[in-house]
Amino acid sequence: MTKRFTSTGVFMFISHPLALSLFALLLTVFIVPKKFSKHHLDLIRSDYEADIYRNSFYCDIDGDGINERILMRNLNTNANIVALTQNGSYVATWNLPGFWYTEPDYCFADLDKDGIEEIFCISHNPGDSVYVTQIELSDEADYKKSRYVCRLTKINNALDHIIKADGLVDVTGDSVPDFLFHISAGYSLQPRACYAWDLENDTVISNPFAGINIQGIHMENSKENSMDHSIRIFPHVTATDNYSFPINYSDTASYALVFTQNLQYLFEPLYTGGAQSNTVTLPYQYEGEDHILAVTNDKRKSKGKISLRVIDQMGNILASKNSIDLLKTLVPFIWNGEVYLQQRNDLEFSIFKVGPGLQIDKIFSGEGSFFIRKILDFDADGEDELLMTDGSGQAFAILKDDLESFTRVDLPEKISQVSSVSIKSMDQNHTEIFVQTQGNYYLLDFYANSFYPFRWTYYILLYLMYALVFVGLQKLFVLKGKKKKEIEDKIVNLQLQSVMNQLNPHFTFNAINSIGLAMMEGKSMEAYEYFVSLSDLIRKTMKNAFEPYKILAEEIEFVKQYLHIESYRFNGKLSWNFQQDPTVNVELIVPKMLIHIFVENAIKHGIFHNPEGGKIDISINKSSIGLLIMVTDDGVGMSKAFEIEKHRGDGLRILDNYLVLFNRQHKHSVSYNIIDCTNLKTGQTGTHVLITIKI
Repeated sequence: MTKRFTSTGVFMFISHPLALSLFALLLTVFIVPKKFSKHHLDLIRSDYEADIYRNSFYCDIDGDGINERILMRNLNTNANIVALTQNGSYVATWNLPGFWYTEPDYCFADLDKDGIEEIFCISHNPGDSVYVTQIELSDEADYKKSRYVCRLTKINNALDHIIKADGLVDVTGDSVPDFLFHISAGYSLQPRACYAWDLENDTVISNPFAGINIQGIHMENSKENSMDHSIRIFPHVTATDNYSFPINYSDTASYALVFTQNLQYLFEPLYTGGAQSNTVTLPYQYEGEDHILAVTNDKRKSKGKISLRVIDQMGNILASKNSIDLLKTLVPFIWNGEVYLQQRNDLEFSIFKVGPGLQIDKIFSGEGSFFIRKILDFDADGEDELLMTDGSGQAFAILKDDLESFTRVDLPEKISQVSSVSIKSMDQNHTEIFVQTQGNYYLLDFYANSFYPFRWTYYILLYLMYALVFVGLQKLFVLKGKKKKEIEDKIVNLQLQSVMNQLNPHFTFNAINSIGLAMMEGKSMEAYEYFVSLSDLIRKTMKNAFEPYKILAEEIEFVKQYLHIESYRFNGKLSWNFQQDPTVNVELIVPKMLIHIFVENAIKHGIFHNPEGGKIDISINKSSIGLLIMVTDDGVGMSKAFEIEKHRGDGLRILDNYLVLFNRQHKHSVSYNIIDCTNLKTGQTGTHVLITIKI
């Protein structure tokens, strides 16, 4: 049986749909050529820019569905914006107060909903004053608004600040978007703040004064089911360790920090790491609720110092995971509403997803030291893709949101810092991506591979070939597996029922009472003998509780021992005779309870109701078709027993179910026939059972 079950298990595994699918997948991976990749990324052209501070960006400024090229540069007197058509024709120009700071920083929006884009940008005068400006990108140059923000402090008569535009969001709660930006400082220390230009009231607000150094911003509108429906702003904080004198929230540490309306703290900044650490806070779903995830990276160690914390709206830490073994190149980011982590080394990059219970699962890895430059929907499918550059600076790559397509293009020269990424044009098949770097620009073509649909045709042909060989076997063995499972479930249920039936409480308690009565009458040796026999019977029953079958010899021994105890319990009113052909194969497998159930019924339903007791005859003999087992009693008979008891026992129902399963699984089958002798009108009483085993 062990050999048969092992072979069946292996065969069922091989024929299982999952195993067949894996086999087919392995074949296709080796057979399908590389040209069947889902997408391609090509370099259309690149060009050199003499002015490394010059920046370009494509945007549809007039709502005609065609993106114009917005060229931003510093002239001798001020910062300048020029709009060009895609073929290079002049459209319009605008001037700013002051100059672009290091490189242009801006964002676009159509706040007045007139179909004409507006640009919101940051500039500074030749000294140290910072301005924000709003310009309608039309030929009406008078539609312009500017506002002074602050003064920049200097160190050694030089500026060491970073100024970044973060976007438009309603910070003040007046239902009108505000221009959000932030300024960070190095050794000059201040200003270090997140600012919002309240366009409705033409005022500038900032977060509370502190030493916190903000390196980036993530903005999110609260979910509609949250309590306050307000915006949340998630700064990325770095501990640059520049402050040497006391200040609120010094940069000697990094903090989990969230701003709400009017740039106030959602909760007091929460310490997360020491000097040379950085902390990124992001929106996070934890146990079905909106919370905050703080990812802290200690830059002083190469790995092992990454920590995650789940924080509620009050600043309480709900869960944490510390000393995660990831590289210090780790970058947390939001991608299509989920939190991810990216790390890279010189050879490869990996992307991990942070699950709802802080579990970290690697979902993608690829060759090359790629890191993320832009998250944008490049194919208009409603989901963002990742634009990446290689650490060597000589390749671009795009990773699709489905993680099934990673395509790259090598560049003729090493690129410098990426300044902007925008979409020049998009149709059903191709997207032209414009990438501006310091000193160069690149025009990329991202498109679905026209040969990719043939990949499925190829797959179908392979699967059809597999189907000719495996489908027939698969259906056969799946059906067999289902039947086997049904049989196993039934067997387990029947095993439990049979244990209860064999250990009938009336039999067990009556036997114990009889033994106890014998002991009270001074028959201690006789009582001990039957007590040992009863305990042995119980032991055998429990030992074989989860064995659906047994050999005939074990069944015979069990029945004899059972009759021995019952005859003692009936105090001489029960006699029995057992006759067996010595040539019978007693190693034959039979269902459990095959003989016992009829012997038990003969006593319980037949002889028990006869005041004078009775006799049971059991015989086992060979026949022309196999074996014949006969169980005969001289009790009151089936009809009389039913008149007295008014119900049928469960023993025969259990045996019938066993026989159905047994006959399916074995080459020899078992059946039985019950004859009520009282129906023969001969004056004879009792029941005759004929069990036939066909071999």
